[in-house]
Amino acid sequence: MDLVNLRRADTTLQAEILRTGRLVYCQDDGVRLEFETLVLSMYQRLNDERAGIRAAIVESARAPAP
Repeated sequence: MDLVNLRRADTTLQAEILRTGRLVYCQDDGVRLEFETLVLSMYQRLNDERAGIRAAIVESARAPAP
């Protein structure tokens, strides 16, 4: 079993752990839900920001060589 301090992990790892991990301990469900909502919101924003970069990479790969 690997333990991760989610507050110190990067956004991508946080979202992956929320998606696939198992909660071991929670002192306050309200704080947990607020944190999970924040992480998933930040992860969605990150994906939205990366979408433009990915599209540019795909477009440049399709462009004919000079």
